[in-house]
Amino acid sequence: MALNAGMPDTILIFAIAQTDLVANTGHEIVSPVDGYIYELRTIVQDAITTGGTVTVKTGDALANTVAGLSVAIASAAAKGVRAVGTPTPKSTTRKVSKGDRIQIATANFATAGSIRGYLKIAAADTDGVMPF
Repeated sequence: MALNAGMPDTILIFAIAQTDLVANTGHEIVSPVDGYIYELRTIVQDAITTGGTVTVKTGDALANTVAGLSVAIASAAAKGVRAVGTPTPKSTTRKVSKGDRIQIATANFATAGSIRGYLKIAAADTDGVMPF
């Protein structure tokens, strides 16, 4: 399997509004490529009152948590606070296929705030033939 063989990284942008953040609903995305998740970045859009954690889950039942990929957002985090997380290197939990379900999962947030961010996927050529 060749990684990044002339294929650019895929960036999936997300926004979690206050209603979803305080309910810890998360945000779901469909993977547009085969590849490996390798970075999660967040920014506080509206001040957070009770902080929490952002993780990434994959799979039809969202039963696969990407190992090591977690971003903590502190209580009282002001607008503009940024954070970055990277998964455990070489972990098989990072792999996604085109069409896979991905969730930006949130836990422990309460009362107020919203966040935005993006998830990066390194495209992988799984059939050994260039896709163009």
